[in-house]
Amino acid sequence: MTVHGTYADIAGLFAGTLPASPEPDYLTRLDGHGLLYGEAVNSVFGEPEGGKTWLSLAAIAEELRSPAGRGLFLDLDHNGVRSVANRLVGLGAPRQVLADPQRFRYAEPEGANEVMAVVADCDEWRPTIVVIDSVGELVPLFRGDSNSSDDYTRVHRQVATRLAKLGACVVLIDHVSKSTESQRYGATGTGAKRRAIDGAALRVRIRSPFTPGRGGSAVITVNKDRHGGVREHAHLDEGSKEPTAGIFEMGVGDGSSIAWKLRAPLAGERLSESAPLADVTALAALDPQPETVRDVKERMGWGSNRANAALKGLRAGEHLTIPVPEEQERNTERAADTSCSPFLDPYTQEQRNTPDQQEQETVPHPFPAAPTEPQVLGDVTENTPGLTPRVLEILGKAHQR
Repeated sequence: MTVHGTYADIAGLFAGTLPASPEPDYLTRLDGHGLLYGEAVNSVFGEPEGGKTWLSLAAIAEELRSPAGRGLFLDLDHNGVRSVANRLVGLGAPRQVLADPQRFRYAEPEGANEVMAVVADCDEWRPTIVVIDSVGELVPLFRGDSNSSDDYTRVHRQVATRLAKLGACVVLIDHVSKSTESQRYGATGTGAKRRAIDGAALRVRIRSPFTPGRGGSAVITVNKDRHGGVREHAHLDEGSKEPTAGIFEMGVGDGSSIAWKLRAPLAGERLSESAPLADVTALAALDPQPETVRDVKERMGWGSNRANAALKGLRAGEHLTIPVPEEQERNTERAADTSCSPFLDPYTQEQRNTPDQQEQETVPHPFPAAPTEPQVLGDVTENTPGLTPRVLEILGKAHQR
């Protein structure tokens, strides 16, 4: 009997011959566990200036370290090619890879036809990771309404789903609603956004503001995980609905270079849901600062939940730029001898990130004190990114060749 290919192979499922469930193997933590799925549509969302783009670019930079990695950045938020390229170099992407159109491409489309032309190109060169910044600008290019389930689903299938079927890890950068209550559910706009995610949806919450010359940090929580691979290695804090998948930290290395890492939350490190940074900053500006939730409600006119979350954030100092404690640095699962050390570039076979980078006799501390002169984070020529087990394995194979 011939069974039409439209139907699922249940016999193969019972026999164990079907492929195993997908594993998240993009954007890997220091312990080797990934946060994003390949051949699937993932989402990274959060408040403005919260580190969403930095995190997504780190995923591209990591993938471009692989000899077979190919990345695409679809810039609908008009970050600019100079900014994107500088950030990627700072995060560890080799210059020669970024300059190779078969390895990396940047596009800033102005309309639906240009978007579809880029998608059509992907059918030939098959990027392994695609970042779309941001999805809120995508639907309007197709003359659709981002709040319409039908419009969003149509555009999502034309662009994101098609790219994922070509084999890419698709990352949609998105924003949250201004409403504190709505933020709990996920990204702004129609609920079809969340339903359409067949990989992982990650919420990015600022922990220490990302500022020039100092870096910052963010908490990554799991809003949705279709296959359970991210949630399996996440930490569920008591009283929280979203488990913590990782802590993304950036600092300033030698000169204006960037040191970054993505680590698992430390044991005993409480990471409860935080208030929007704007709310915490507003309380910090009050004189005198509020001491009770009732005081916040009366002076700001907020509800109990919003007032309570903002006051907790104020007491925790979430509005301040706080360097990463050295004891946290020592307690990560990363080996001491690889802490923020230079990559072994598979193309130059030298311990540097670009051919024109100077040799360094000593490796700078990944999170030193802020420099006296202001520096623009991302406008860099060298870096000292963190090595992940996945990248070490990739580079080891390249070296053996």
